Amino acid sequence: MNLTCNIIPFFIPGTLIPFYFKTEEDLSSHRIHKNVIPEKVALTMNLSDEVEFIYTSFNIFHEGYTEVHLDLSSEKPSFIKRFYNFNVYQYFKTSNVLVKKNFVQDVQVWIPQEDQSDYKIYDKFTLRCQIGRLTASGELLLSYDGISKVHVKTVNELVEIQTEHLGYVLQENQLLRYQDLDDQQLIDNDKAYPVLGLKIYRDLEIPFPQPDKTNKYKKFIPKISKFAKDFLDTVEFKTIIPITQIAFYNLKQTQIGNVKAESNNLIFGNSHINTDARQGIKQGPLNKSPYTNVHFFFIYPNDSVIAAKTLDGYYRNGIEFFKGIENVTKVRYYTEKNFSIAFENIANPIPEITKAIEGRDWKHDVEYFAIYISPYDKHESNKDNRQIYYSLKKLLLEKRIHSQVIVGNKMLEKGSDFKYSMLNISVAALAKLGGVPWRIQSSLKNELVVGVGAFKSRDTGLQYVGSAFSFQNNGEFNEFDCFLRTDTDILAGAIQEAIIKFTSVNSNPERLIIHFFKDMSQKEIKPILHKLHNLGLNIPVFIITINKTESSDIITWDTDWPNYMPYSGTFVKVGRNEYLLFNNTRYNQEHNASDGFPFPVKMKITCTDRDLLTPVIVRELIDQVYQFSKMYWKSVKQQHLPVTIKYPEMVAEIFPYFDSLTLPEFGKDKLWFL
Repeated sequence: MNLTCNIIPFFIPGTLIPFYFKTEEDLSSHRIHKNVIPEKVALTMNLSDEVEFIYTSFNIFHEGYTEVHLDLSSEKPSFIKRFYNFNVYQYFKTSNVLVKKNFVQDVQVWIPQEDQSDYKIYDKFTLRCQIGRLTASGELLLSYDGISKVHVKTVNELVEIQTEHLGYVLQENQLLRYQDLDDQQLIDNDKAYPVLGLKIYRDLEIPFPQPDKTNKYKKFIPKISKFAKDFLDTVEFKTIIPITQIAFYNLKQTQIGNVKAESNNLIFGNSHINTDARQGIKQGPLNKSPYTNVHFFFIYPNDSVIAAKTLDGYYRNGIEFFKGIENVTKVRYYTEKNFSIAFENIANPIPEITKAIEGRDWKHDVEYFAIYISPYDKHESNKDNRQIYYSLKKLLLEKRIHSQVIVGNKMLEKGSDFKYSMLNISVAALAKLGGVPWRIQSSLKNELVVGVGAFKSRDTGLQYVGSAFSFQNNGEFNEFDCFLRTDTDILAGAIQEAIIKFTSVNSNPERLIIHFFKDMSQKEIKPILHKLHNLGLNIPVFIITINKTESSDIITWDTDWPNYMPYSGTFVKVGRNEYLLFNNTRYNQEHNASDGFPFPVKMKITCTDRDLLTPVIVRELIDQVYQFSKMYWKSVKQQHLPVTIKYPEMVAEIFPYFDSLTLPEFGKDKLWFL
């Protein structure tokens, strides 16, 4: 395996260059914080400690600015990075292409493709200068961000678009933010063409583009290679960024790590070990459901009788290679006569369903499992129809009923292909009923693992945080909860309660591991440390920040394999305590293309005791993240995110629609959200 990374090294000259600075506010210049200001500048300008920011035009002369000559090779990396990023932005701004800065101030360049009838299509590329992350020099990171579409009609011509849904608009070869007050002064609605986003697609009733499931490496690598050849391999560009050769960086073997070989293994019934859940589950689940008596019943609209009967046949007898739910779960499929619920009002079925549930005779020694055939799915564009899905989920949780939602018309449309869905549905049903489809092969350790994921409700605009607690490091989770992101004390209190429960059956945990969906702030970690102190626990807290989306800014690829994707379990250090982890199903040269070609997961590892971040412990923590991604029981297909992030995110996605301050108790220790 020969790994290449999407950075182009450049040298930093050791000559003196004149730079220009000013303390007075100047919006035409670049503002820099005092922590970034070169020491020589602070001394020359005699800056006091009270000065928070100063302004610079970098190496462009401005009247009234203080001139200071600097040797960049010996200056702060943060200042060097800003200087070169400024140069890149200015270069493309005068190169007759569309250019803007993204939310982290990287430079994004838009290159036109062939136009379609209603849109202009642009390839988007991001450039970022960084210092000494993978090499001992400057690094120009070049990534491909996919496409954006710009409508050929103006804002005023597209009367269907709600004003608050407008993001970027293109006007006279300039990208402007419609909701930005400064840009708003420049926007002319008769000359501004909207960039299409999700909400505009809905306003214009245009089908939203489906995710591209082809090999992204084969698109990403040729795109950045061509961009580098066309735009970077020029005398003009090399004048502002001192690149000696346009070549992507080949990683050294010392920069590449691998998880343990056994971390790919899953344990199934009869102690069978397999790396593929689809094959392993044929040997039966590791642990059956603890419930002996399970009754299944259907909830369906009156006009979905055919769908209900078809689905009942799938559950009972199977379809092609899928031999029925009992064959997978070892749970007997039983439906009581006249127990299922049919309803008339599809626009508001909850009152009917509630009345029917209250009229049923529920046996105390039976676990009930509802199969809801829905005319709508949870992504339904109509908000009221979408709410039905969530209202029923909440109702069933409150009644202590397990459930599975299946969209009837989609199931019928798939025909025999629904056999693949039935396998996933069966695995999820077993997990909901407390069984264990499979487990990772790991040695148990005395530690508490907490996963925290988040989801922003598109209806309320509020971000909710879900939490998952594991009392063992085997990927099984004991408790779930959800709350508003701002409620940091609630998260700390939940961790405290989990530790108390942990110590009631184990000794004190030796360490607390938190998988978090973003960089954890001091405001978020301080209450947790306070709770640990109150419990008299002086234990290290490891925080692993895991991006919930695949990394597409920095990636690496295997030039020795025609499909480019590195082996699963490979990890690469791409910065201080920052890593890329490749999580896929390429365990050898053979790889099933239907499993996809996911980009790596990006993570950052920190600890309250920095001395504990040894190579051995870091690898152990990366290994755990890797293994936890294999405990996703909603599907037999390999996932790239660990369930410590994915499960809480799924809870946080549903919870805002429950119109409640807390999860129903029945839902706090079960995988009802699968």
